[in-house]
Amino acid sequence: MNKTYICDTTYFRSYLADCIVSFIEYKVNANRCKPESFLPVMSLFDRYCMDYPEQEHCLKRETVIGFLTIGPDEKIQLHPEKLLLYALLVITLHRYSEQKMFILYLL
Repeated sequence: MNKTYICDTTYFRSYLADCIVSFIEYKVNANRCKPESFLPVMSLFDRYCMDYPEQEHCLKRETVIGFLTIGPDEKIQLHPEKLLLYALLVITLHRYSEQKMFILYLL
């Protein structure tokens, strides 16, 4: 029997913390991914969301693009060689959050 992975909720503190935790738990439990493949990038994204909060507590395309285009003078340093990985994970999070909101809307 596989043990259900539960993400440490204190690891993330931005307005998207619940969504990020839910996303990581879904990827690990449903797709058998390793949490270590998501935690570093999602931690950087969470920190970005804390530094640049949105008025509406939802994940917007502008937030994703802003995170992926941070310059060298910003507080968070993205490694250029890992930028594609960052982009894929954050865009997947964006799609996941949209699907989750749509399902909640239907309920």
